[in-house]
Amino acid sequence: MRPLWTSDEVARATAGSASAGFTMSGVSIDSRTVQSGDLFIALKGPNFDGQAYVHQALTAGAAGCLVSEAIDGPHIRVANTEDGLTALGKAARDRFSGNLLAITGSVGKTTTRALAVAAFRTLGATYGTTGNRNNHLGVPLTLANMPLETEYAVLEMGMNHFGEIAHLSRLARPTAALITAIDWVHSEHLGDTLEGVAKAKAEIAAGLSGPLFAPKHLKALLGPHLTEAEVCWVEHPYPGALTLPGEENRWNAALALAALPQQTPASTAAIATVKPQEGRGQALSLRIDGKAITVYDDAYNAAPTSME
Repeated sequence: MRPLWTSDEVARATAGSASAGFTMSGVSIDSRTVQSGDLFIALKGPNFDGQAYVHQALTAGAAGCLVSEAIDGPHIRVANTEDGLTALGKAARDRFSGNLLAITGSVGKTTTRALAVAAFRTLGATYGTTGNRNNHLGVPLTLANMPLETEYAVLEMGMNHFGEIAHLSRLARPTAALITAIDWVHSEHLGDTLEGVAKAKAEIAAGLSGPLFAPKHLKALLGPHLTEAEVCWVEHPYPGALTLPGEENRWNAALALAALPQQTPASTAAIATVKPQEGRGQALSLRIDGKAITVYDDAYNAAPTSME
């Protein structure tokens, strides 16, 4: 099986220099979760220095490290490791020729991503964002880990300031995009208005080469910021059976299906099986003092709108 990356490929992508020839099966930025065969990228920040954890990563099985200072062990040395991560994400996107769907929205991104991944898997080899990797580090990391056989990719994009989604969109160059919702989330950095939130979310069109899908009830908010995009306004929520609760998830399902190159009975059957993820709207049935109680767990970084 061809490796995900070779040290020569990483060195070319990042304008770095490799200490030796080696191959990698994945990419990690966290020494605590490095898997055997990973490239460990030693990021630096105001309160941490990944360079201090390269030995831990190599002991855990990393094939090599992307570093800004030479180490004893296989490595690729670059001027700046965060720039190196971005460059590696770009190189991964450059070699991918399939369909890439980008998803953003004030709420519903992760659930819609799960719905889209389930639907795309009925068409071919599909890969999607995991966890909360939807920012300036998470998106290039997701791209850098994309398997070579991927035909359909689904990437989630988040933000809390203007310009962030535009940067991610230009990096990922989606062939389709969708916006789930516009609401009072991160508005304090966006003029404290819904118009500001809409403008920031509309930045997903910055690198878009195909259609953008959004619910029709967002047209007044989003339309003025999408004049250059091919927008498909989804008219109705999904009418079929879903395991996911709530009207908003019917809109999320309709958006996920609209973004498919073609809908099939298999794709609609697939979205019906998607369940709420842990901490994201799970219904927990409990018995306390002999009484049945249902607890809705939406505790994973939930915005008030999501809780409602």
